[in-house]
Amino acid sequence: MKKFILLILTLFLSYASYANEKITKLNELYLNGVLDKSSYMSSLENLGVNTSNDIFINLFDLFSDKTLDIATYEKSLNNLTSLSNSSKSDNNLSSNQISTKDNNKAIKLYGLSNCKGASDLCEDLAEAEFPFYKENDQVVIDKTSLQMIIDSETSLQSIMGFRNFLSNDKFDHIVRIKHIEGFLIDFKFGGYMEGNDFFLTNMSLRGNGKEVMSSDLELK
Repeated sequence: MKKFILLILTLFLSYASYANEKITKLNELYLNGVLDKSSYMSSLENLGVNTSNDIFINLFDLFSDKTLDIATYEKSLNNLTSLSNSSKSDNNLSSNQISTKDNNKAIKLYGLSNCKGASDLCEDLAEAEFPFYKENDQVVIDKTSLQMIIDSETSLQSIMGFRNFLSNDKFDHIVRIKHIEGFLIDFKFGGYMEGNDFFLTNMSLRGNGKEVMSSDLELK
């Protein structure tokens, strides 16, 4: 599991570097007079920076009067981008209480099959078992097992919440976990119901809207 978390961290730091490049280019265009202030602010908003809050306004004022150097300003902007994205994601996700599974619930264990995307992640999760059961007409992951994983990994901060989507007999179950570095990891599990039974068919791993791996699921 530790190898898996390190791989996730590497992928998200690569994404952060990409965001850093965009902010650096925007700053260069603004400082060189290519972008006016209004266009500059609008572009920062598109990158996830809330330019109307007091923190940004103070940062921009300190940068404008050269109290802050460009490197410190850009680092602060990237921190604001991460905080803004985390806040938006948290608000869109219900934070269900972690509860212990009813002992009478029948658990199904699923593993990966035909994994695609980041090969290292596929290899690290090759032997993983994902326990699911049906509760109140919804298919959910066994939260007790999930919490044990969180508690055993110092790099994982907390479970942010769960979401369930049902369309006719098809469903998606999303688990969101927050890494200690601040980024969010989404595990999306998909499947279908048939009578009183359920079947998981696929899963994917996403972060900041970017899919890094996907796989079929099969019963263990």
